[in-house]
Amino acid sequence: MTRSATKLLVGVLFARIQDVQFESASTFRRTGCRGAQQEDRDVESLGVVFVHGGFHKSSCFDLAKAQLEAAGFSPIIGVDLPSVGNDPKVTLDDDARKIQTDLDSYLDEGKEFLALAHSYGGTPLTIASKGYSVAERAAQSKKGGIRAVVYVTANMPPKKGASALSVLPPGLDIVDVADGLVTANSKAKSAFYGPDMSDELADKCMAALLPQSQEALFGGASVGLDELTVPAYYIFCEKDQTIPPTTQEQIIATIPTLKRVLRNPGGHSAFITEVDKFVEQVTEIADEVERDGGVKA
Repeated sequence: MTRSATKLLVGVLFARIQDVQFESASTFRRTGCRGAQQEDRDVESLGVVFVHGGFHKSSCFDLAKAQLEAAGFSPIIGVDLPSVGNDPKVTLDDDARKIQTDLDSYLDEGKEFLALAHSYGGTPLTIASKGYSVAERAAQSKKGGIRAVVYVTANMPPKKGASALSVLPPGLDIVDVADGLVTANSKAKSAFYGPDMSDELADKCMAALLPQSQEALFGGASVGLDELTVPAYYIFCEKDQTIPPTTQEQIIATIPTLKRVLRNPGGHSAFITEVDKFVEQVTEIADEVERDGGVKA
């Protein structure tokens, strides 16, 4: 990656200026499963909700969000999980409720969503999706809902009572724990952002990380994967150094509603380092979901 390109990426991820726009976003056109150029999505298409992983904020998805917005997805919501911050009392269920709360007003209007979760975010999304699928809401005479979930190299326990981190391999010494808060240490840089991200951008990403509640990371989940009813997709990140490929495969094997696995050549943060491929895969999934289930505005 060139120095100028790195600076552009840094600006997208971390600038707080509201009017930042990028040529890649304004010129991006939707690429379908067959690689053919297609028109932008119509107004009745799926909304997208992003759920970030541990220690991050929703701004980590800014690159992907810009391209998806340019492709016509609307609305696109970035949930900021309350467990990321300085409150050691925040739980997994608090994170799940935040996802639901951020969706509620849109669902009441009949909007349907593709819900994407990265890493730790897969566990609160699994909890949040219970009762929030289109089918479950329709059974209660409610409109809208989650049409499908997309797990992006995400970790979810197969049964309730286990923690979000319980499915990860031992010996991943990338965090420090003190006073009920967990902090990513210097070893997390290569795990989170290797092997393809430039040092300059990885340092910027590390500087933006926040502590997270120990209770959320290590506390038992109130809903396990075995209770999932909404269709699920998994974006398998081939170079992930946080959730290794073998662990991803083990997690995938426990998803009861799995529709398909899509392979991404990136690492743990492939939505940054392989953003074009990532957006292509999200669009492909959305096309399939809309084709299979239909979407009502």
